[in-house]
Amino acid sequence: MDNLFNSSRWMRGRERQKLLVLWTDESGDDYLRLERTTQKCLQANERVDAIGPSAVLGAQKGHMAFLHPADNRYYQLPVHRGPDSSFPQKLSLGFWYRGVPSTYDESFRGSWPGSSGRYGGSNFESLLSGFSPYALTRLSRQTGGLYTIYDRPADRSPFSLEQVRDYLPDYRSVAEIEFMLQRQPLRQIVLASAAETWKSKVTRYSQPPITFRHRNSGEQPVQFRRTTLPNKLRPAVDRAYATAQDVEKPLSVFAAAVSRPAFRPQTEYRTRTDDSTPERRTKDAPSGSEDPGPPKNESSKKIEQNSQSRPQHDEDSAVDTDLRALEVDVNDTLLEQLYRMEDFKRWRAWCDLNIGRLLAISVRLREYLITTNAVLDNINSLNNNTNYVWLTATDRLRGVSISEQRTAIAKRVLQRCIDDNPKTPWSLMAARELRDGFGVQLNQRYVPPPPPPKTPTVRRPPPPRPTLPNL
Repeated sequence: MDNLFNSSRWMRGRERQKLLVLWTDESGDDYLRLERTTQKCLQANERVDAIGPSAVLGAQKGHMAFLHPADNRYYQLPVHRGPDSSFPQKLSLGFWYRGVPSTYDESFRGSWPGSSGRYGGSNFESLLSGFSPYALTRLSRQTGGLYTIYDRPADRSPFSLEQVRDYLPDYRSVAEIEFMLQRQPLRQIVLASAAETWKSKVTRYSQPPITFRHRNSGEQPVQFRRTTLPNKLRPAVDRAYATAQDVEKPLSVFAAAVSRPAFRPQTEYRTRTDDSTPERRTKDAPSGSEDPGPPKNESSKKIEQNSQSRPQHDEDSAVDTDLRALEVDVNDTLLEQLYRMEDFKRWRAWCDLNIGRLLAISVRLREYLITTNAVLDNINSLNNNTNYVWLTATDRLRGVSISEQRTAIAKRVLQRCIDDNPKTPWSLMAARELRDGFGVQLNQRYVPPPPPPKTPTVRRPPPPRPTLPNL
C-alpha cells in the first residue's frame, strides 16, 4: 500500500484511469459521434459505465411510462430508447387487423388502449427487446465499462436476458461489422431487404382501409352503392396497389437467392481438348440432333423439368416465378444453403421472420385487390339494402396458384421461426402474423338509422289555487 500511495505514476492525473458514470432514460440520437467519442475516452484513459433503459427491437423510438400524480394514470411518453443493433434488421412493415383507427398514431401517442406498451403496441413498433442499446453499450464495452439495464416496472421488457442471451447483437464498430458482412451473404440479404422497407413510407402501415360505411345516417342504400362506396374503394385500391409494389422490392432480394440452386463444388477436374470443343461436338453429332451439353445430375434435371413446365410471365411477375422454385425443392435453393451455414440464431430468426412476413403481406394485398376490384366491377351484386361493407380475414384464397404457393412458403418459414426461437421477440411476431388467415372476405349488412329522438314531455305546473278570504 505504501508503494501504491508513493508511486509517482498514481499521482500523475493524466495516467490515472478516470470513471464516467452515465445515468439516463434515453440513448441519444447522435450516433455519428459514437466512434469519435469512444476514441477520446480511450485517449483520456477514461472508463464509461452506463445505467439506462433496455433497447427497442429494430427501432430507435420507444416509450416511457409516466405516472401522472394528478389522476394516478400511466401515460406513454415517446423517448429515444435506441435500437439494439447497428443496422436495421427489422422490417418497417405493419400488421393487419389491428383494430386501431387510422387517425391514431401509436408511435407518438403510445399503445392503443387494450394493447400492452411493453410489447410495443398493437403493431409491435416499439417492442422492448431485453437487450441494451447499441451505442451506449459499445461505448461502455470499448472503454472497459459496463452497461446496466435499469427499467421501471412498467417499462420492463417481456423477455428476460436468459431467454434472449443466444440472440445478442454485434457490439463491434460499424466498420468492423461492414467488413465481416462481406463474408456473410445471408446477413447481407436480411439487411438489404430490411433497408428497402425503410426507404418507403407506404409499408409502415401496410393495411389499406377495410371498413366502408355510409356518409350519414340519412343516406339511402342505393346512393351508398352508386356513389359513396365506389368513391371510397377506388383510392383504397390505388393505395393497396402502391403498397404491393413496395412490398415486392424487399421480397425480390430474397427471391434472387431463392431462384438459384444450391452451390455444389465440382469434384472432378476436366481438361478441355480438341475433341471437347463446341465445334467438334457439333461436327460429330448426328444431323438433326442438338448438343446434349454436359451431363446433368438429378437435381438439375428436376429444376429443368420444373422450369419447362412452368408458364412464362412478364417482368411484373418475375418474383412469382423465382419463389416457385422454393416450393418445388426447398433443399436445392441457395437461400436454404446459406440458412444452414449461418451459425448465429439471431440471423436465422430474422431470415425466417422477414421473408415469411413479406410473403404474408404480399398475399393479403393480392387478395385485397382481387376482392375490391370484384366489388367495383359488380357493384350491383350487393344486397339492395347494403350500406355498410367491411373486409375480414379468411383461409380461403381467390388468387389460386400464386397466392397458394406464397402462403405455403410463408406458413412454413414462420412456423419454423416459432419452433426454433421459443419465447423470443421473433416467435412473438411470427405467431402474430399467423394469427389471421391470408385471404380476404367481403361482408355486408344494413345499418338502420338511429331512431329519432323522443320529444320530451313537458309537465305543466298545476294552476295556482286562489287564496280565498277567510270569511
